[in-house]
Amino acid sequence: MVQPESSQTPMTKRMRTAWQCAWIPLILGTAVYLLWLLTRWEAMMLLGLLVIALGVLLTGVCLVALITDILKERASKVAKNPRAMIPRVLCILLMAANYPIAMWMIGEGNRFLDLYPVTIQNTSFNA
Repeated sequence: MVQPESSQTPMTKRMRTAWQCAWIPLILGTAVYLLWLLTRWEAMMLLGLLVIALGVLLTGVCLVALITDILKERASKVAKNPRAMIPRVLCILLMAANYPIAMWMIGEGNRFLDLYPVTIQNTSFNA
C-alpha cells in the first residue's frame, strides 16, 4: 500500500528551538503578570523585568535558529517546499507579538499601582 506524501516537512531541531524561544517569554510573562495581579507581591515586578530581559535574549536565539534553518534548507539538495516559510513567518510574528503584549502588561501594572490610595501623615512634633 502506497501512502500519500505529506506536504508538511518534519520540524527541525532549529525550528523547535525557535518556537520554544517564542513561546517561553509569553508563557512566563503571562504567569508572572497573573501571579502579581493575585498577590501584588513586589518581587513579581522584579521577576517580570527578568522575564523581559530573557525575552530579549531569546529573540536573538530565535532569529539565529530561524536564519540557520533557512540557510540549511537553501543549501540542501532536497526539493524545497514552498510552504516551509509559513511556520517561520508565524514564529517571527509570535516572537514580535511578545513585545506589545509585554508593554500592555507593564501599562496595566502601572495603572493598578496608581489605584492604591496614599495617605501622608505628618508626625513631626512642634513644641
